[in-house]
Amino acid sequence: MSLTLLSDRYESEYPSLVREVLDHASSDTPIVACLCEGGYCGLLCHKVLFVWNFDTVVDELPHAFRLSLPSTGLQYKAKNVCFYKQSGKKMPSILAVSPEGCIRHWSEIGKPHKDFNVDLQNEVAHSIVLFEAKNHVHRFIFSTTTSTFFLVEVFHDGRKAEHVVVRPLEMNTHVGIGKRMSLMLFGNPSMDRETVVKVVSLSGRCDLNNADLMVVFHRVIRFYSVAQSTHLFAIETHELISRAFEKQGLNSENVKHHLLDTVPYEGGFLVLVAINNVTYDCLDFYLGYITSETKRTKEFVALNKLNIPNRYSIQIPLHSVALPTVRLHTPESSECVIVFNRFISVVKDPKEEDAENVVTEGIDERIVGSETMDNLCHIVLKDSGVCALRKLPRNFDLMFYRRAKKSMDVIFEDFMGTDFTQLRQSFVAFASKDLYEAEQLFCKLRELEDGAFGSLVLKFALKFIDHEPINDPKWKGESGAYQYEQNSAVVIMSQLNMKLSFFNMLFLFLKYFRAIDRMDVKTSEMKKRTAKTEFVELGEKLRSMIVLFDFLTTSEVYVVDGTVQQLAKVFKTQFDHPSNRNLNAYDHFFKEVSHFEDFISELVKFEIEELDQCLEDYLTRARVITEVGTALDKICQVVNDCRALDSSLDNKLAANWLNDPKVLKYIEKHIKFAIGLLGKENSQLAEVNLKILLEQMKVLIRVLYSGLEKNKKLQCTVISQLYDKGQQKEALALAEEFQDFNLIIKHSHTALGDDERKGYINFMKEKFEGKDFDLVLYDYYRRNGMVEYLLEEKGERLETFLRSHQNINWIRNIEKKQYQKARKFLKNMMLETEVAPQKATIAALGKLCALCEDEENSKELAEFTDVIKLVELQEAIDPTLLQRINPKNKTMTTQQIIDAYLQEEGCRGYIKALIMVASLQTSALSPIGTKQAEFYVNRIYKHVLEADDWQKYSVDPPQFEIKAQCSSLAIVLESVFELNIPKNDKKILLPSLDTLDSVVSLDKHRSQLLKSFLANELSNVAFCLEKGNEMET
Repeated sequence: MSLTLLSDRYESEYPSLVREVLDHASSDTPIVACLCEGGYCGLLCHKVLFVWNFDTVVDELPHAFRLSLPSTGLQYKAKNVCFYKQSGKKMPSILAVSPEGCIRHWSEIGKPHKDFNVDLQNEVAHSIVLFEAKNHVHRFIFSTTTSTFFLVEVFHDGRKAEHVVVRPLEMNTHVGIGKRMSLMLFGNPSMDRETVVKVVSLSGRCDLNNADLMVVFHRVIRFYSVAQSTHLFAIETHELISRAFEKQGLNSENVKHHLLDTVPYEGGFLVLVAINNVTYDCLDFYLGYITSETKRTKEFVALNKLNIPNRYSIQIPLHSVALPTVRLHTPESSECVIVFNRFISVVKDPKEEDAENVVTEGIDERIVGSETMDNLCHIVLKDSGVCALRKLPRNFDLMFYRRAKKSMDVIFEDFMGTDFTQLRQSFVAFASKDLYEAEQLFCKLRELEDGAFGSLVLKFALKFIDHEPINDPKWKGESGAYQYEQNSAVVIMSQLNMKLSFFNMLFLFLKYFRAIDRMDVKTSEMKKRTAKTEFVELGEKLRSMIVLFDFLTTSEVYVVDGTVQQLAKVFKTQFDHPSNRNLNAYDHFFKEVSHFEDFISELVKFEIEELDQCLEDYLTRARVITEVGTALDKICQVVNDCRALDSSLDNKLAANWLNDPKVLKYIEKHIKFAIGLLGKENSQLAEVNLKILLEQMKVLIRVLYSGLEKNKKLQCTVISQLYDKGQQKEALALAEEFQDFNLIIKHSHTALGDDERKGYINFMKEKFEGKDFDLVLYDYYRRNGMVEYLLEEKGERLETFLRSHQNINWIRNIEKKQYQKARKFLKNMMLETEVAPQKATIAALGKLCALCEDEENSKELAEFTDVIKLVELQEAIDPTLLQRINPKNKTMTTQQIIDAYLQEEGCRGYIKALIMVASLQTSALSPIGTKQAEFYVNRIYKHVLEADDWQKYSVDPPQFEIKAQCSSLAIVLESVFELNIPKNDKKILLPSLDTLDSVVSLDKHRSQLLKSFLANELSNVAFCLEKGNEMET
């Protein structure tokens, strides 16, 4: 994870004396600050130096020492003051030099000072820097703006204690009477070039040809030996820049440059250069790297242009005196920090060409000083005070550790276990900004299995987030807590924000150590969910609770409040909260962050109860629905914002709490309530704002469709309902977003003209190319029987679709006059179809195809004909009876149809059954044989005989005969004789006397009479049929 520089303000604020000076200072007031080891800051304003310790943790403001500097008519700068530390002394020592050359020495802050005057011979003091520090003496280099140098020695032991000695250093600079006379008479043509920018002591810092002092001028860097009192060599930067520009293909003719700062770095030097190109209005800044070899090669080892955003561009000054103050710092070996007045830039690996450089910190206030201490770059801000620039993960909460340390100590005190202790210590080190220590402690956690690690982190997070507030005395049951406690709403919001800060830091901690994905595993404890899912949800629930609490405390929302009151009672009992009258419903509810998902279902349940009480009161219903919708909308919005904030939080593919079917079920219910408000009452809805209601519905519909599985999404109808309620524009937009192609197609056919429909459909095909819109279109036509529209479509994808849906592909075969293909398919489809009418229709179509073929296929024609005939016979069954015995109207067998006929009332069914037997004998494909026909006929007559109660007939032969002539048997036999079918077919429909003899169990007399009657009737019918045949012949 990449790190960035963050301004970490020290806890100690400005002393009141310093704050008063700063508050009265204008933007033009010269204010500079300098820092020294030990945590001391010196603020220079006019001729006064204020010194205090900024690195102390005390409840009171630190004390500031007010030190007066020597009088001067010129302006003091930070380089005019030098702090140093003497062994054995608590406070630092200070050397300050006035522009006129008066040196003021404080052996220790708080003690009297001593002054020493140095004759500068009309020159102006530039700076005083520490050159060498030993136990008995500190040596300093005091320089003027025109490179005159003095060695200042401060002795600490013996009789010379605190004795200051100043002696000039010649350095071959030729500052004798001749030089001064020529300057007086002719001036100095190289004065601007030889103006000192910075003096740097190299003693003990690098080995560069015996040089122990570097002096930076505007266009040259000179190296000196103080020990030898000589100038060693110089590096002219103009030639270096010209060569660098030529290498980069840039024109250097109109370029002027000024050196702004130089620091030793990795055995060489970093050089910050301001480039003044006359063709531009703003300065360009370059960072160069030089070594001892640069004197020979006359080239930069590396020269990188700084990428300065336009908002921080610096105008070209009229004179070099007005150049911006820019400081280089090298707190780490791998990068350089450049402090401008309003922003900070970091250059990584500045020794390399094309080094990465970014502006990492924009400062909204004035920077009055900067220094490197304890391997950190520090800056001093006019309003905020001293800040350390720390390399930390982006979005690191710099104040979290101070706020949460006490709470973490208490909450995690009783949470035991080696792994937990390791996690807690690593997290605490991370929160306290000690990344190195956090890394060392986290190493042991890498040995854990991913499942164990995820479970450990989740328990760690839940322990803090669901814990009762530490700083709220109400939870401790203290009496009279409200006498001194803050407003309850303020306290609860503060607690939620603290928990959110903890979650954010823990999430950042896991990202920093690349441990987020290690939690993306399912464990036995979490069933179908992962530790990452539950962890991410905690952040979403926390933010949702904060938004909900703000909604509750700023609006009158009795439905939402009622839901919280109900759940608070449940939570209090379920999680064994302490019982005391100081705690209210909000305290109980907002403590249980991890169970926030219960709120949504309970809210909609409460909504249902309220709506049931105002069925006819439209405005009350609208108010309830809008209130609930607002709460749900706020929750869903904040969850969406969480996931958009960081891709690691995006949990769309996981089973998260908003995707829970129980939650989605109640969200869908609310959406349907909201849709129910639309329609004819829209004129009344203006009072509750239709626009707000629609926006809420759109947010919730997106949540609903994002959480539903694909199959359930296809079954969901809320977008269609919204369309049907007159909100076509919104519904179609949602349909396009969630690819509800069926609604789009429906709209094109119900709301658009033919030409407009075609254009709209073509547009959608292009828009959703690759999303199978065309296949959904074809299927829509297929399901709705819109064959004519389907046949309008063209293309290979349509052919592929038709081949995979053979039930309609035969249409395309007929269109292409491929009758044989169509007939074969229709035959297969006929055999697979169970519903009788459809089977007959398919058989009829197949027969037509067979008739249209070039060669007639008698067998196929007969097969289709038999199926049609069989279905026709089935359709002849009494409808009421058919619905009872075959509710789905599936195709019945011959036996089943005959049995159905036999169940009809009266003799009509017997006649139908006999006619069916006759038709089966004449089947062109597979006529039934004589034995099969006899079987069916005898079965039919068995039912005919059983239809009458022969046992009740008189035994008197005449009476028996009269009664038998009115029996079902007589009626059926007469009907057979009268059938309009061939005589031979009629004979087949007559029963066998021997077969029927034993059908009815009767006494001897009646049995004999029945046999006689049957014999006579069959004889008569047979005789008539024979007679009829003779007459026909």
